[in-house]
Amino acid sequence: MKRNVQQRVLSLLVAAATLISCGGVGTLRAAAEQAAPYVSEVFIAYADTEENAINYLESHGWEAVKGNLNQGKSKTVAVMGIHRTGNASEAITDMAVMNMGLTEEQAKKLNMQASVGYSFKDYDQIVKEKKVEIDEFINSFLPAIREYRENYRNGKGEAHQRAVLAHDLLNLYYDGEVDGRFARHDSGQKLGDLLLGDLMQEKGMSDSDYEAMNANDRVKYGDLQQIILEGSVMTVSSMEQLIGLSTDTDEDGWLMRLSDISGVDLASNIEYVLPETAGQNLSRSSAQSKLDLKFGDCAKKLSGGYFEVRSDLMFVRTYLEENDLLQGDNEKDDAYAIRVMEYFGMIMDEAAEAEDETLDPELTEGIQAFGLFPVYAETMHTDYEGEWGSTLYDFFNPEDGKDYNSYTNFIPLAVSLSEGQRAAIGFLTLTDLIKFGCDAEGAVSAVREKMQEQFKEQKEVSVYTGINRAIFREGMVALTNRAMMEAAQRNPFDDYTESVAFDIWDNSISLICLVGGSIFLIMGCVGAKMCMKTIELVSVSDVIEDVVANLSQEATRGGMRTALKATLSNVPLGQGYSTASYVGFTVAAIGAALAIYGAVTTGIALAKKRKVYQERNFTVIPYYIVDEADIVSYTTDANGVEKKNIEFDQFVYYEAVKCNRQDYKRVEDPQNGVSHYNEWGCGDLADLNCDTGKQWLALYTVKSPKKGDPILADSLVLKTGSNKLPAGCNGGLHLFTYDAYVDIADEAYCYEPGKKLYFFWKSSSAPVTSSVFSGGIAALAGLAGIVVGALGTATFMMSKKKEEPDTTATTA
Repeated sequence: MKRNVQQRVLSLLVAAATLISCGGVGTLRAAAEQAAPYVSEVFIAYADTEENAINYLESHGWEAVKGNLNQGKSKTVAVMGIHRTGNASEAITDMAVMNMGLTEEQAKKLNMQASVGYSFKDYDQIVKEKKVEIDEFINSFLPAIREYRENYRNGKGEAHQRAVLAHDLLNLYYDGEVDGRFARHDSGQKLGDLLLGDLMQEKGMSDSDYEAMNANDRVKYGDLQQIILEGSVMTVSSMEQLIGLSTDTDEDGWLMRLSDISGVDLASNIEYVLPETAGQNLSRSSAQSKLDLKFGDCAKKLSGGYFEVRSDLMFVRTYLEENDLLQGDNEKDDAYAIRVMEYFGMIMDEAAEAEDETLDPELTEGIQAFGLFPVYAETMHTDYEGEWGSTLYDFFNPEDGKDYNSYTNFIPLAVSLSEGQRAAIGFLTLTDLIKFGCDAEGAVSAVREKMQEQFKEQKEVSVYTGINRAIFREGMVALTNRAMMEAAQRNPFDDYTESVAFDIWDNSISLICLVGGSIFLIMGCVGAKMCMKTIELVSVSDVIEDVVANLSQEATRGGMRTALKATLSNVPLGQGYSTASYVGFTVAAIGAALAIYGAVTTGIALAKKRKVYQERNFTVIPYYIVDEADIVSYTTDANGVEKKNIEFDQFVYYEAVKCNRQDYKRVEDPQNGVSHYNEWGCGDLADLNCDTGKQWLALYTVKSPKKGDPILADSLVLKTGSNKLPAGCNGGLHLFTYDAYVDIADEAYCYEPGKKLYFFWKSSSAPVTSSVFSGGIAALAGLAGIVVGALGTATFMMSKKKEEPDTTATTA
């Protein structure tokens, strides 16, 4: 009879697993059958005319968007091409632009601060910080990995079977391609095998140590840091959960150990838990402190699941009551198990027959109750004495209705867990731990056999499937934020001429000459003019008056000459006039020379600096840009300590749009005679200025729902003159971190101002949400969760408790 029960249970589990794993396939198929209203890819075509640009796009499979994105800047035109999709998860949700700004090297020549709106160094620093965080996690998780290895190698018991099951399922993933693009420490090994061997982190191996080894030796060592950092979230989550499932080397299981210490006052019997304290005669408070130090953190994590378990138990209890599935007073365990599983068998059969149809609420409740029934059964059979009652069920759902979620009540549970289980507690819920807390002979091997049967056709996939690994490589990603963008949007030339820094620049002598010479010129001219006026007054009035007086006394020709000579010889102003005028003219001349020198040299300096800014070489266009706020957040604990949280959500990275630069093969104004575009730092990335201005203006796209709804392909429109939204549009091209629509032809970005130019679109929420993963990854979705459920249910049905058929049944 027991064997028949076991077979029935396992067939139901496989049916449930099939139902779960096939769900994603139906979703993908539904998306593929839709129309293609969204923009999935963008490309920029350069040409000498808009017509030629459109011809290029259409001949290369792109749909052209009317309008020249480079109009007014140069003779070269830039036309956008798009691809469409009907899958909302593949649709572009936002577009933004980044301009070159003023780099450190250029700013140094101008004696200014750099004003670039992005930073490669800051992003690389965030990656380094995340690696440190991962290494800290690995060090705490290693006990779980070591128990997995020990259980796998010991070759006996249920612990071994659990490790083998985890190993086989982990081997559905492999550690990348050794020679793949962006491969770094890829070993190519299957993940289950990889974790059985030494890890780089265990050996304290640095990158240089790794590189120093020959190729054959490198692949022997797994880089767990890389797998956790760069692997898909689904892969890493499955790995952590499956390793957690393989912990605990004790055949009895942690719930049996909990029953052994149920009711024990741990503080008074601390040597039972911490043998190293034997003979120390610790006070109760000291003993409790040691227990808290060793098990407090784990107990706090466990206590977080208290109300979830209570809710699950209340749901199952209510469901059993409503469907007359509580165990009768005289009903034996075997008979009760058969009755319950036959009922749930019908539920799961109905679910399997429903296929992709929506399940009604009653059937959904039945499936949920089936998955949680092992939790109900295990807590009912596990002793845990306290003021709440005598069982673990009483602890979570006491008759007095009180809450016993204080973490101190969970210290016995934490003590009962193995070191590896405590290390993996972050990846296994309390419900999961209860499901497989009591091993049963043959349960795991039976589940493993059925799981292998289900996944034998599953193709192995890389742990990095679905991940853009370029975002973890130096020089590929630039970080931006509002502060950097605000600094970058200054006009450096205006700042330079209007700032105080202008007074203390390198050519201060020229400035002094210009100002001082102008002053001298004015003073000299004024002084000379004043002298001339004075002399004129003396000559016309006084001198003539004296001559006339003398003439009246001298009537002869000789007398007139004598009179003039006598008069002029008595006037000292002739000598004074010469000295003053000469001094004035000299000062004016010196001032003029200084002013001219200052003006010329100042003009030359300003022109030179303007040239440095306008005619500099292009810098590297980042392949990806990410807003710091999208990958970094901050939390503050109860003590006011701020913690940085870094999560590399790859879908919030903006990717640079590409262009046909290599095919176009010409520019109108190459910088410093550079003929190879890669030397410009542009590569194959599009510049909306078409490489002819002093600033590149790069276009970026992103596909994250966090950045907006999918953009409708038919709504794209280029508009001149006004930034007012066209009818039917609700979004437009903008600078990073800014919401305002950007004028593509603004002088700040191209220094060849033309008519104002804006780009708009309409975005719309998607009616169908589809998986972003490939079919291989989708088929493995929820793998660890399925295994937990299978193990929990099979363990209950095959538990050692049913080896005692004559035991009086308990009243439920």
